Amino acid sequence: AKMDAVRGWNVINKMIFPAPPSSYRKGDMPGELIWVPIKTQKDKEIGRFPCLFLKSQKTTNKVLIYLHGNAEDIGQNHQYFAEMSMYWQFHTFGIEYPGYGLASGTPSEKSLKLHAQAAIQFLTQVLEFNPRNMIIFGRSIGTGLAVDLAYNLCKANTPPAGLILQSPYLSVKSLAKSMVGGIAGLITDRFESYKSIKFITCPVLMIHGELDNVIPYQHSVELHRLCASERKTLHLARDADHNQFDFSEDIFNPINWFLIDNGLIASDQKEQKSKENKKNQKNEKNQKKEKKSERIETSEGSEEESEEEGKGKEKGSESSEEEEEGMKEEGVEKEKEEKEEEEEEEEKILTKQELMERLEPYFDYEVPVLVKRGSFISGLLLSTQISAAAVEGSVALVSRDKTQRMDSTTET
Repeated sequence: AKMDAVRGWNVINKMIFPAPPSSYRKGDMPGELIWVPIKTQKDKEIGRFPCLFLKSQKTTNKVLIYLHGNAEDIGQNHQYFAEMSMYWQFHTFGIEYPGYGLASGTPSEKSLKLHAQAAIQFLTQVLEFNPRNMIIFGRSIGTGLAVDLAYNLCKANTPPAGLILQSPYLSVKSLAKSMVGGIAGLITDRFESYKSIKFITCPVLMIHGELDNVIPYQHSVELHRLCASERKTLHLARDADHNQFDFSEDIFNPINWFLIDNGLIASDQKEQKSKENKKNQKNEKNQKKEKKSERIETSEGSEEESEEEGKGKEKGSESSEEEEEGMKEEGVEKEKEEKEEEEEEEEKILTKQELMERLEPYFDYEVPVLVKRGSFISGLLLSTQISAAAVEGSVALVSRDKTQRMDSTTET
């Protein structure tokens, strides 16, 4: 009976996660397709899954993490990643879901979250990205995963630089309710973004088509209301549905302004102002050092004069106070400088060569041939190894999930 139940859940999961045939093969996208390890709490590697890492042409410490929609894989998003990386000068990191592309396993809420957590661990530990420099971008079914990632980072007091949600939903059950009514009560809820969004404090942008008949735009309106962030923006595209957007007006421009407003990229004017501010701060710091040096020299001269004139006690007291004040200011300045040095050290930026050296061990991986990708056994083995049920029930809600990309081709 248990085996029948598990098989039933697996069938339902396949309905909500309709993985298409892989759009890429091993050996495709050389230098960009990497295999990220999944590790136990004891740091034992139990498998790997494919991800795409596209390096920015410009040296940067920021990375955009993309969680794709349903019925597509990272290979189909390659051109999109390349264009985002080129436009915004970020590294772009696409996470593959279990059972999608070349990834083994069975897709479910728990197995998807496992991949996402392993990806964050890889980015922070292997590539040394600070979570505060991560922009998380989720689309459709991927928004539930994106919200969960942002929630976990905020909870750990390392909020990401930003969260972008395209066509998000409150939860799977809420989505089902808006489509099939009371029958949705039979569904076990998944990706409860309406709960997690209340604890997200990083900047948030939500984009939704008002004509969306797969995920109604009211989901974004409610998520925007519930979101705890003080820097949240909702962009409703009047003529867009779930799949068709005016890319320039409804995707690129809202994201571009969101990144500028939150200091993640600089417009030409802001960049110039930033340079001027840094120059002024440097000049002010130098002036303070000169004044401090003059004050110390003056206090030393006063002390010598006081000894010569026989007014040692009075002058000595004044000199002592001035020296003490100078030492305090010097201590404060030193603390500031040390803090700045620590921040600079934390914000370490790897060069392209250093990134390639770190990535080298992850370019090749022998996918186990005894376990068929997306099979029941594959999901069961993964579930056993990581102590997480890889098969869960839901309903087919987003199987029609498609999108128009920048190259004017429609992808699912």
